Amino acid sequence: MLKEHDVFGESALFPDASGSSVRSATVKASAQSVQLLVLHKKDLERLIASGVLNPECVQALEKVAEK
Repeated sequence: MLKEHDVFGESALFPDASGSSVRSATVKASAQSVQLLVLHKKDLERLIASGVLNPECVQALEKVAEK
């Protein structure tokens, strides 16, 4: 059960050891009202390339994706 500020689908943002990124998350909402923040891979890549996300932030996101 996801809680407030939990993330899902992050593995699709980072390639695995073979170099492929795979969408593997499916989530069903049980609440009447849900807010969702979507980050597309190309937008993440732009944030990284622009320097908005520093390397430490990117590494933290990659660690979440590895779990």
